[in-house]
Amino acid sequence: MTCAAITLTTAACGSTTTAVATPTTRILTGTGFSALYPESLTVKTQTTRGATQYQLSSHGPLSDAGVPKPGAIGITIQAVPFAVIEASRSLNPTTWTPTQLVNNTVGTPPGATAITVADPAHSVSFAGGTAYALTLSYTSGSTSNVQEDLVDIHANTVYLVELDTEPSLQASGEAAMKTVTTTWGWATT
Repeated sequence: MTCAAITLTTAACGSTTTAVATPTTRILTGTGFSALYPESLTVKTQTTRGATQYQLSSHGPLSDAGVPKPGAIGITIQAVPFAVIEASRSLNPTTWTPTQLVNNTVGTPPGATAITVADPAHSVSFAGGTAYALTLSYTSGSTSNVQEDLVDIHANTVYLVELDTEPSLQASGEAAMKTVTTTWGWATT
């Protein structure tokens, strides 16, 4: 089969989508997916007990909880295979409802205060299917933050894509996250 369509950011062949970098983006090839991200962000990859986390940051490293330093934008992508969830938490993700998926995947940093649900869990289109999104606001230390989460299950893996930033940087953070989520493609085996 030959490619039927090519755009500036994605090339589609059959059911696979492959990210194609532009002058302002880079390709992130992760566990089971690929996506573009703005070249202004740095990437740190970490695998712990079978779960892989990708931290994208506009300035310096993110905290262990995925929170950027004040004045920065952070996007965390986690890929957690079902087997890891089942072994570590005695949970069976194959039986989760959308609400359980969000509740068992999304959290705020330790010590967060003034936690508010700004946009309750709802379904969204993502990578050719349906995912679930949620927006929270909270205070970490003395810094107010907005947290936007997108959660999906694909190929026996739970994926979380999360934006964390200060409210004054929310529009810039959402633009960066949109670059990631709209160019997301699933790997095929």
